[in-house]
Amino acid sequence: DLETAKMLKKITGSQIAVCGPHPSAINNEVLRHDFIDFVLIGEMELTALELSNRLQSGGPFTGIKGLAYRSPNGDIITEERRPLIQDLDSIPYPEREGLPLKEYRVAGYRPPVLFMYSSRGCPFKCNYCLWPQTMYSPGSYRMRAPDNVVREIKHAVERYGPFNSIYFDDDTFNIDKERMMLFADKIRGAGLRI
Repeated sequence: DLETAKMLKKITGSQIAVCGPHPSAINNEVLRHDFIDFVLIGEMELTALELSNRLQSGGPFTGIKGLAYRSPNGDIITEERRPLIQDLDSIPYPEREGLPLKEYRVAGYRPPVLFMYSSRGCPFKCNYCLWPQTMYSPGSYRMRAPDNVVREIKHAVERYGPFNSIYFDDDTFNIDKERMMLFADKIRGAGLRI
């Protein structure tokens, strides 16, 4: 990832932002690379949106929760962590246009594979688990409504499909049996042949 970011910076001169568990856990170390301009800490959607708006307006980066960056004099600034998004259904579907969706692969899943999220986090507080410790917060578990997830599947299948597999990249996808049964009913009710 660092080599790709370095190459992109060299070729385009663009500002580079990174996110994910590694940069979230050690943003100071990541920002020591001069080709990285920003680290989006934890859940990145709202931080990325606010950063984009500030870049377009030319405003300062101070006060953007969930952002780490270098000040004009080179000091690394880490703003306070952004609160978690409680209503995951409020997040728009990902923009998949132009992505090589037919090339996405996951071991054990027949391609092409549609990547989905239906929840974030985990209600347990295992201290060895990476994602809840770095991206969210231990014990936080938020779910999308099954109707919303099925609408997104239907949208993706109709617009970008067909797909042979759907990979749910949730931390704990099937933790709530009642929700899983409702989800299965909603898929059947939507007439999806998946």
